[in-house]
Amino acid sequence: MARFFAVTLIFLSLILVRGIAAQQTPAAEERSWLLLNGNQIRGVYEPLEGDDTVRIRAGQKIYELNLADLAPEDQEYVKSLTPASPEPEVPEPAAELPVFTAVSHEDFNLPGREPGDHRSLLINGIEFRFCWCPPGTFMMGSPENEQDHENYETLHEVTLTRGFWLLETEVTQQLWQLVTGRTIKDELTLYQPNVGGVFEPDEIGNIEKTGFGNTYPIYFISWKEAEEFCRILSEKTGLSVALPTEAQWEYACRAGSIGPFAVTQVEETSLDANGIESTRLSMIDPADMCWYFDNSKNGVQPVKQREPNAWKLYDMHGNLWEMCADRYSKDYYAVSPGTDPQGPQTGEYRVNRGGCWFSYLKFCRSACRYRNAEDYRYKNLGFRIAINPR
Repeated sequence: MARFFAVTLIFLSLILVRGIAAQQTPAAEERSWLLLNGNQIRGVYEPLEGDDTVRIRAGQKIYELNLADLAPEDQEYVKSLTPASPEPEVPEPAAELPVFTAVSHEDFNLPGREPGDHRSLLINGIEFRFCWCPPGTFMMGSPENEQDHENYETLHEVTLTRGFWLLETEVTQQLWQLVTGRTIKDELTLYQPNVGGVFEPDEIGNIEKTGFGNTYPIYFISWKEAEEFCRILSEKTGLSVALPTEAQWEYACRAGSIGPFAVTQVEETSLDANGIESTRLSMIDPADMCWYFDNSKNGVQPVKQREPNAWKLYDMHGNLWEMCADRYSKDYYAVSPGTDPQGPQTGEYRVNRGGCWFSYLKFCRSACRYRNAEDYRYKNLGFRIAINPR
C-alpha cells in the first residue's frame, strides 16, 4: 500500500506544470480533493480557460488534472465555480439606407412658363411638387402703418434676378425619411435632450399627439440638419437644392401681394331667379390660409390643408416656422443690397419665417421675422427647400 501511494505521488509530480498562478476565484477555498483512484490532494482550485483541465495549488506545487479524474462531488464543485461562457456577441447588421430613385420628366434647370407653374420630382415613385417663382422686384418688409409692424421690418425694394423652384409644402416626414433614412422618432432618440430647444419630459411619447405621419411636416430638425438634407438631396438628384434665402422666402410667400398676408381674390358666380349671372369678388380670410394658435388644435397639422397663395404654395403662413439660409440681424434691412441679398456675413442666428401652429396670427404675417441658433430644434420649427436652376 505504501509503495502504491509513493508511485501515485511520483505520477502526480511528473504532471507538475510551469507558469504563474492564476488569480484565485473569490469563491474558491482550500479543501481536500478526492481522486477516483482514492487518493486526495489538499489545495486551492485555480480556474483555467477553455478546456476540462483542473488546476490545484498545494503550497508551492501546482497540479493539473483532468476534470474526469476527480470524484463526482468534486467535479460538481468545480462546475459551480466556473462561470458560464458568455454568449458570443453577434454584431448588429449595418443599417441599410432605403433604395433611392429620383426621376423628373421636366428640367428643373429651365424656367417655368408663369408664376406657380409646377414641376414634379418623383422620389421612389412618390411625387413632390415645386412651384415656379420667376425673377422680379418686390417690396420686402412692412410699412410703418401696417398693423403689428416691427421696427426691424424696414420696407425696402428687392430685385431677384433669377427665378427658382420652391417646394409647394414644408418638407414632410415622408420626404425626410426617403432622403435620410430616419424618422422623426429617430431624430428625437438621437437628440433628446437637445441643444437649444426645450423638450417636454416625454416628447417621443407625445409625438402622436403633436403630429406624426407621412403628410405631416418634419420638425425637431436643426438648421444644420436641414443644410445636410439639402446637400444629400443635391448629390442624389444632381440638382441645386438649398434652403431659400430670406428674400426668396418672402417673395414667394407674398406671391405678388403687398399686405400683411398673401390673401387671394375669389370669384363666386351665381344665377338669380331670372337666370341672370352675377359674379361676386371676395378675399380669402388670412385665417383660412394659416394654422395658428386659434385653429391648430394644439398640434402640427398635415400639409396642404389650408388655402394656398396665388403661386400655389401651401402653409407659407403658420404651421411651422421655416428656416432660411441667411444669418439674422435685426438691422440688416437698413443696409441690405437691393439685388439678390444673401443676408449678413456674420451672426450666430439663422432666420426663421412664417409663424407656427402656436403663434398668434400677427406672427404669421408675410413680413414677420424671427431667428434661432443653428443647433436649435423644437416642435415649432421646420423648413422647405428651393431648387435653383444652374
